[in-house]
Amino acid sequence: MPIIRRYPKLRFVCIGKVLRPQGTAGALRVANYSDLKDRFVGLDVIYIGPVEELVAPYPVDEVREAGKHVIVTLANRRSIEAVEDLCGQYCFIPEEQREPLEEDHYYIEELVGMQVRTPDGESLGEVKAVKQNPANDLLVVDGPRGEALVPMVDAFVRRIDFDTKTIEITPIEGLFD
Repeated sequence: MPIIRRYPKLRFVCIGKVLRPQGTAGALRVANYSDLKDRFVGLDVIYIGPVEELVAPYPVDEVREAGKHVIVTLANRRSIEAVEDLCGQYCFIPEEQREPLEEDHYYIEELVGMQVRTPDGESLGEVKAVKQNPANDLLVVDGPRGEALVPMVDAFVRRIDFDTKTIEITPIEGLFD
C-alpha cells in the first residue's frame, strides 16, 4: 500500500521526539533534537507523526523547559489518555520555519547526498552522513576508495556549492586509502 502524504506541498524538519506523558493533565515530555534550546517556544502548531509523510497538526497551548527536555501542552488534549498515542512519535515543523543559520553553518540534510571532489575534479564519493563531534563535524564520505571521515574545517573543505551539489576538499595523503 503506498504512503499518501497528508501535506504534499510542505516539507518538514524533525525537531524532537515525544517521550511520554508529563503529569496527569495531558502534557508531553519531548526530547529537543534542535541545537536551539528554545526551538519549541512560540510555536502555534506542531506536526506529530511516526514519519514526515504521516504527520498531523496539533495546536500548541503551552511550552516550558524541563532541563534538557521540553514540556508541551497541546490544545484540547487534557488527559494522559488523550496523549498516550503520541508517545514515541516525532515532532516536526515546516521547513520554512527553520531558524536561519550563521555564515558557514549548514543543516546536515543539506550536506547529505552532495558529491565530494578534489580541486582538479576527481570524484571522491558522496556524503552519506555527518557525525557531530565536539571539536568539529565530520563528513562521512563513501566512494570508490571506501569510506572516509573528512573534518569540516577550512584546511580540508575549500568550497561548498549548493547549485552543483558538490563539496570541494583538499584531501591529505592517506585520507582516502
